[in-house]
Amino acid sequence: MSRETYKLDPLPRADEVSSVKPQKETILLQEKVTMIMRFICLMNWRVVSRPTMTAMLLVAAIGVGLLNMPTIAQQTVTDSRIQGRQISLRDQLVKGLRATTEGDFAFIDKVIILVEQGKLPRRVVDGTFLWARQRAERHSWARRLRPMVYFQPALTLRAKRIGAQL
Repeated sequence: MSRETYKLDPLPRADEVSSVKPQKETILLQEKVTMIMRFICLMNWRVVSRPTMTAMLLVAAIGVGLLNMPTIAQQTVTDSRIQGRQISLRDQLVKGLRATTEGDFAFIDKVIILVEQGKLPRRVVDGTFLWARQRAERHSWARRLRPMVYFQPALTLRAKRIGAQL
């Protein structure tokens, strides 16, 4: 197995750099990689083997932040698009817990009122909601219990611990 070697042109001298105009903000990833490789070769002043170059390139890319560039899914979204995807707490609880009886709907309405008044934290409700859904999925495979069966007593207990009356 032969090892490939690369020799890159060194970076310009300091007096040449001052005459270089600043580049645009949008430098292609390939150009950034080339700049990093030139810097690495300048620092080593020798011909570098491919595995060594790859390792140094990876370290330099992490240092520069190339690997932290946001992907399309991570880019910020405008408020109008976020607003359209949000679901109300009532819809989340009714649909997620598969509420069917009048008692279920009455309990959910009490929870919503306490959350809106600030007496019951939303994160407590969300945490109990997620736990109840997971519990119903894991423990009631034979009887097909609804998540509401677990949610109501659990949230009642958690609300009692923090002083909210359900």
